[in-house]
Amino acid sequence: MGAGGNRDELEWTVPEGHDADATIRRVSPTAETVPASNAPVALEDLPLLTLGARAAVSGPQSELTAGEVLGEGGMGRVLVGRQRSMLREVALKTLKSGSGPGLAAALVSEGIISGQLEHPNIIPVHQLGRTSDGAPLLVMKRVHGTSWTALLRDSTHPAWDRLHALSSDRLTAHLEILMQVCQALDFAHGKGVVHLDVKPDNVMVGESGDVYLVDWGVAAHFEAPGQRTLVGTPSFLAPELLDHALPLGPRTDVFLLGGCLHQVLTGAPPYQGDDLQAVLRQAHACPAPRLPASAPEELAALCRQATARDPAQRPAGALAFRQALKDFLSHAGSLEVTQTAERRLAALKVLVQAEHPDRGEFARGATEARFGFALAVQQWPGNARARAGQVATLELVLQHELREGNAHAARSALEELAALPDGPAVSGWRAQVEALVHRQAQDRASAEALRQRERDLDRGVSRRQRFVFLGVMLAPAVIAALFFGQVGTAALQANGLTHAAGPREMFFVTLGLLVLGVVSVAVGRKALLRNAANRNFIAGFLGTLAVWALNRLLGWIEGDSIAHVVRGDLLAAGTAALLGGLLIERSWLLASLAAFAGAVFNTVAPERALVTLPATSLVVVLILILGDRSRGAG
Repeated sequence: MGAGGNRDELEWTVPEGHDADATIRRVSPTAETVPASNAPVALEDLPLLTLGARAAVSGPQSELTAGEVLGEGGMGRVLVGRQRSMLREVALKTLKSGSGPGLAAALVSEGIISGQLEHPNIIPVHQLGRTSDGAPLLVMKRVHGTSWTALLRDSTHPAWDRLHALSSDRLTAHLEILMQVCQALDFAHGKGVVHLDVKPDNVMVGESGDVYLVDWGVAAHFEAPGQRTLVGTPSFLAPELLDHALPLGPRTDVFLLGGCLHQVLTGAPPYQGDDLQAVLRQAHACPAPRLPASAPEELAALCRQATARDPAQRPAGALAFRQALKDFLSHAGSLEVTQTAERRLAALKVLVQAEHPDRGEFARGATEARFGFALAVQQWPGNARARAGQVATLELVLQHELREGNAHAARSALEELAALPDGPAVSGWRAQVEALVHRQAQDRASAEALRQRERDLDRGVSRRQRFVFLGVMLAPAVIAALFFGQVGTAALQANGLTHAAGPREMFFVTLGLLVLGVVSVAVGRKALLRNAANRNFIAGFLGTLAVWALNRLLGWIEGDSIAHVVRGDLLAAGTAALLGGLLIERSWLLASLAAFAGAVFNTVAPERALVTLPATSLVVVLILILGDRSRGAG
């Protein structure tokens, strides 16, 4: 049945043993030989070209001489030739022996079509004629180079040494070759011609990097009416060459461009099978290409689009296909930066899984990934992978910084994430960041309160000023004690007085000390009242003096004895020291014990009250000073 029949059965009859990678140039049973495009010029009308052997190059009758074979295809073979009149090497394409008239017509058609397509990427045809034995002969420019297939299959091909001077990246080099093929096809399409057999085997790469689309033997005028036949290479066939319900035109060649791109990306043509019929069935079904995950997304998408079964879904023409390749190459730098940033992001994801990830390493990696993705987007704003990478990186940074409690870094990442065009919603992240900020503010407030309490209770603050204060207070107290003690009493008695002091005199001395203390605190308030420890000390000291003053005033009013008043003073001092020892400083407990001991001694020896009081007071003050100094040293 014909190509438009049941998809499960293809009964095109092709030569037995035909290679799926070789060009089909005829089909049956509809005709023994059907050329892709009927030649408008009969073979016998072509000019006769004299062709001699290389050994007969000196013969005047031979304009052309043939040398070694450059290559052979399904239709004919190409020889090295020499054109005597122009003194130049040429390529001679002729039929293989035993070829039928259909192939002869196809070669004539190829010569005419190629000759009409004067383009830098199409080998120039110098002449079309026939030999003396009636075979068509095509005289073309001799191209020194290699086939694209050889470059695709052999990464060590010597031609790569020359091509690397043009492009060091293999993929870029292949795409630039394909772009030049697109230029040749776009020109041909403008002339109403479709190639129908675009494949790497039919692309020549010259020594200078020049690219030629060759073998136009099955090309056709797509605008001219005529019988459609099965032509082309089975492993690259467009479905419309098998299904006549699909239109034939420039998008047919676009399909073949997609097949070439498939081979660039995978190393193999679109269709493969155990035999030719299996390959033809694949071509008829036209399954979506299976591309490796390593294939660049843009190129993979272009390959799938170009090889769509419906021609309407393919790029509009070779020029559109070329533009897509050009866009990709212009984006190649952005994609390369994206890949580098993606590798850094992957390393970051591994790093944050550690129990204690290195802070410096994470910061460096995050900076590199963020900068890389940002640079990729700057180079190509449409780089979806880079935009997704930006989001993923910033969210990873947010997650890590929130976990580590770094509110400032988390807020910075949040603002960067929120500023991304078309970025994700950040309300959830913002709530987490604000919660962290609030929690840390509370922690800082608590820590500051604790530090303030420690500063308030630090007895090392203003220690020297306290010693000076005690010295100022102790000096007049000692003088008063000496005066009202045994020395003063003896002096007064020598002058006929009975006693040196009583509660009244003691009250006024205490009142004087209290006034002196208040004045001293007022003068040195900046140091003496700097923290709670100093304020408590001053309050306790002056409070004790105030209690003494009150005790002595009451003793004066009630006529108490000096011993009774002194005992009250010492009990008041001991109680104050006891409270201070329990609440402020443990060394004050020893001072409290000394004061209570003095009170007991005063009860046992009341006659020594005026000596017991200053002596006990001096001991208490010394204990306070020594305790303060030892705490400072510790």
